[in-house]
Amino acid sequence: LRVLSAQRYLNASSGTNSDSSVYETNNNASDSQAFDLNALNSVSVVSAKQNDHKLPTSVQQNVPAWLIFSMFFIAIPVSTTLLAEREHGTLSRMASMGVSRSLLLSSKLVTYMLVNLIQVVLMFSVGIWLVPKLGGDPLTLGSSFSGLLLIAVATSYAAVALALLIANIANTNEHATVMAGACNIILAAIGGVMVPQFVMPPAMQTLSQFSPHSWGLQGFLDIILRDGGFTSVLFEAGLLVGFGSALLILSALLLTHRHRF
Repeated sequence: LRVLSAQRYLNASSGTNSDSSVYETNNNASDSQAFDLNALNSVSVVSAKQNDHKLPTSVQQNVPAWLIFSMFFIAIPVSTTLLAEREHGTLSRMASMGVSRSLLLSSKLVTYMLVNLIQVVLMFSVGIWLVPKLGGDPLTLGSSFSGLLLIAVATSYAAVALALLIANIANTNEHATVMAGACNIILAAIGGVMVPQFVMPPAMQTLSQFSPHSWGLQGFLDIILRDGGFTSVLFEAGLLVGFGSALLILSALLLTHRHRF
């Protein structure tokens, strides 16, 4: 903007040395200075608005987005494992030994949540160390490790809870694989994983607020992009924990009434 103002000034002052040209040059110079000040004020306003609504870089968007996508894909191994235990009579033997359904579900939940947390470490390591070596921007994790851990655990909890529900609904491995893949892809598509929310039309941005993928992604961006703290992700973490808890209750009911565990 300063360059454009200077060009206008030079063009105005390149005329003849007559009194009229000097007068015109002075007027043009005053106009250019006013334009310069107004432009700088406009830039300041825009910059302030952008600070309030920061947009992520490609690394900041894609690393947490595809991390969440992979975390929810754990529904496939969870569901196929539970189906295999049902088909081989493992669930019946555990029920005869007095193993409660809450213990069964919690053991699956804790085990696969740990698997998901390992994925978190691996994906963030790729963003921090591998992506810069390939020419991309390095991923920064913000200043709140506790907030990052909270949203990671909450997202993992919701993902495994969805997996357990699918495992109790499906009848075969093929059924479970299709259901798990379809649910993950649809929720990811509307949740800002495949297409960032800020480029979606308004109707899709509203719809994306109902996807657990969106809750997890916004929680990660609160820490990575907006440099938030532990309290910044409490809302998204609460949504994910509430979503996961509701699915776990449904899973326990299905395990009791459908499979007589």
